[in-house]
Amino acid sequence: MRRPPSFLLALILQALLFSTCYDQTNLLTSNDWTDVKSFDVTSEAGERLWAIKAQSPIRIRRIEYGRTPEGFEQTVPVNGHPRSLKTGERITLVYKTGSSVVTHHGEATGSASFNPGAYEVAPLKEP
Repeated sequence: MRRPPSFLLALILQALLFSTCYDQTNLLTSNDWTDVKSFDVTSEAGERLWAIKAQSPIRIRRIEYGRTPEGFEQTVPVNGHPRSLKTGERITLVYKTGSSVVTHHGEATGSASFNPGAYEVAPLKEP
């Protein structure tokens, strides 16, 4: 019987550990405290589902869908709660920090949870 290479085992273990330990209710996909100025959740069809913003970047470690963190204001929807996410729905998270824009694509795993996939980080270009 042939054994898989050790790096393959390491990748499998890492994937299993990540999938069981990652908190999918935290939409802020950074592993550390992050200075966030705005945060948007958009459907694959381009519908803005939920958006929050702050006057200036706020250091935060957690953002839950539909729960506006202290110091932020909800801008979408204007009133009430956003609609629930649909399991399997492709969504995009876009958040601005003091110096960059992070775009994270993934899929909803429940009414308020997210499984991250590919992401991009670009410098913030605001006047």
